[in-house]
Amino acid sequence: NLLIIGAAKSGTTSLHNYLNQHPDIFMSSPKEPHFLINKEIGEQRIPKGVLNIEDYKALFKEAPNMKYRGESSVMYLSFPEFAIKNINKEKKVTIFLVEQNAKKALELADRAYVLVNGKVTIQGTGQELLKNQDIQAAYLEGGAKN
Repeated sequence: NLLIIGAAKSGTTSLHNYLNQHPDIFMSSPKEPHFLINKEIGEQRIPKGVLNIEDYKALFKEAPNMKYRGESSVMYLSFPEFAIKNINKEKKVTIFLVEQNAKKALELADRAYVLVNGKVTIQGTGQELLKNQDIQAAYLEGGAKN
């Protein structure tokens, strides 16, 4: 019920490890099972990926009662058409989108948080943060362009 999606070298490993230290969160090992895309993009592209639901569930067997159980497959960002369609829409899923393009991330986000030195400094909907002058100045090229 927790996915970290982000580009390679964008901090997903650090976030994965930080979240795994939280008492209510269990993060998978391996970090990147790529379960949501393996069947579509091919077993040869990701030979160590998880292909079936039984093996995927086994990654989380140590934490059956944890509030959140997650994984961090960065390639989901490259294949959203497969990853998104394979997310079980019947259950709540939290997605951490680690994106270096702040405008793009905020356009996609239902809810967004700005962290500075590991602390949440601003939070709101993606649209609220897009309109926030402080966010525009710090992260959106000095302000909105018309």
